[in-house]
Amino acid sequence: MTPYIIAGLVTGGVYAISALGMVFIYRASKIFNFAQGAIGFFVAMVYYQLHAVQGWPIVPSAVLSILVIAPALGVFLWLVLFRHLTDASANVRLVAAIGLAVALPQATQLAFGADLIYDAPGLAPRPLGTFEVGGVNLNTDQLAVMAAAVFVAIVIPALLRFTGVGLELRASVDNRELASAAGINSPAVSAGSWAFGCALAGLAGVLLTPIAGLEPNHFTLLMIAGFAAAAVGGLWNLPLTFGGAIGIGLAEAISTKYAGTSGILSQGLRPSLPFFVLVAALLLQRRSSILSRVEPSATSARSGHIARRYPLVRGWVLPGVGVAAVAASAFVFSGD
Repeated sequence: MTPYIIAGLVTGGVYAISALGMVFIYRASKIFNFAQGAIGFFVAMVYYQLHAVQGWPIVPSAVLSILVIAPALGVFLWLVLFRHLTDASANVRLVAAIGLAVALPQATQLAFGADLIYDAPGLAPRPLGTFEVGGVNLNTDQLAVMAAAVFVAIVIPALLRFTGVGLELRASVDNRELASAAGINSPAVSAGSWAFGCALAGLAGVLLTPIAGLEPNHFTLLMIAGFAAAAVGGLWNLPLTFGGAIGIGLAEAISTKYAGTSGILSQGLRPSLPFFVLVAALLLQRRSSILSRVEPSATSARSGHIARRYPLVRGWVLPGVGVAAVAASAFVFSGD
């Protein structure tokens, strides 16, 4: 069971990076970026062309694709498209994001070719190194994913909580007009958020390629899994989003152990798991919303009491315990 858990943590780590980028963009601009997977595919293709085709070393290829081109694409999308939709209806913003998700992979294949690439390098040097951890061999691609996921999970909350940029972002989200009156350039904050969110999409895309290859449909699954994880966090809560993504990755990997890798059940179950999580999250949030309207004072008093008595419940402890419980129960009850 341990290899499946490791595989689930790796896949969940990629989902988490993408989902946190979605939430970051949503918190800044109130636009849910359905094109997160498409942006990841584009940046991963650029990285592949630089590193595998042109022969550039890993570091300059990653810096140019993830830290330069991806943020530039985010700023471009904000300035050209989404900046003009801030006052549009939610349906208009939704259609624009979905249209971008459909068009960008096609444009990428027109630019770089439509051949499917099944063996694409990640951020680890080839040939891959291996390390034994708890009797399980981990390769350097897997370690790179885990390290990146942990790094992103630490950096984003710290950025929002302890930096001036994070303060300006939170002020712009709470009240854009008041923030502008205080001298905060809200459009610039939103543009920066799109740059950062697209950089996370690019990082997730590059990390996904050694696992799934460069095939657009796999990056669509990345978007769906990220959407489901973001829904677990209510499109706002970063720790719950991270925990939801890791949980989806674990569930997919564990289902592979019991359903196998071939057959109708296995081929249908694994891609459907994010949808199940999404539906469950939306139903639970709807029930919570109904309860808060029926008993608002009791609900707020109870949640406030929990937050005061257990302040870490609102942080990373609850998602971490949930993910650990899923992994531990899967290992204990597997019998191997």
